[in-house]
Amino acid sequence: MSNWYAEAARFFGGFPDDYVVFDNETTGTQVASPATFITQFGYAIVKGRRCVDNFAVVLNWSLGLEAIPVERYCRMIADVTSGMAARGSQYQVSWRMIVDQGVEPLAALDGFRAILEDAQQAGLPLVGHNAYAFDRVLNEHAFRRYDMPFKFDVENLIDTGILEKCRRLGYSPPVPGACSREDWFDRVSRKVASVKWSLANACVPEYGLLERLGGETSRAHDAGFDCLLTHHLLEAMRERALQDNEAQGA
Repeated sequence: MSNWYAEAARFFGGFPDDYVVFDNETTGTQVASPATFITQFGYAIVKGRRCVDNFAVVLNWSLGLEAIPVERYCRMIADVTSGMAARGSQYQVSWRMIVDQGVEPLAALDGFRAILEDAQQAGLPLVGHNAYAFDRVLNEHAFRRYDMPFKFDVENLIDTGILEKCRRLGYSPPVPGACSREDWFDRVSRKVASVKWSLANACVPEYGLLERLGGETSRAHDAGFDCLLTHHLLEAMRERALQDNEAQGA
């Protein structure tokens, strides 16, 4: 029987040892909506398959040149918090966190863009969960909106969400050279999700991701923590891919 993970790794030319994971938390899922703001971004820098840096920044959109009224922003945070609670999830970016830790958003976003740009120019893959259909589009829209041009190279992107969704749908990964990453990602992202593939609800239990973090209590929907989970998810997928080689060598 073929090893699904090994086939997926072959399509990417092997899962990378060095990469940068990124993630965002927002006030909404409609990227182009004027009510959608990035409330937090996070990243994890991985070298030699180990995370060497992990950070998250909270944005306070009541500060700076693009400031919105405090009452409006507070209400937006309350709305997304209650909406996620109704779905059984916890929104980690509280209003208290924004007041205590939030920074002026435009300078912070430009710094985040620089991290992504430096990684992409250095040829380091960018990794995210649901990054192709959401985080990539969200960030490109935000960067354009505030005159910080940046475009993701999809052929340098690894979306662990696409991988898990494809696997759970029972589809085989494409063979190397059969299509571009964008073609594959686009086809899978358009499939109606008849399976669960979310990071917190599907991948954490499937791959024992909290155990890989020493049994730490889940802080799902915190951008920095989700970057750590995504890093460990890719490493778990790598381990399952390598099982094929180990079995053949036995």
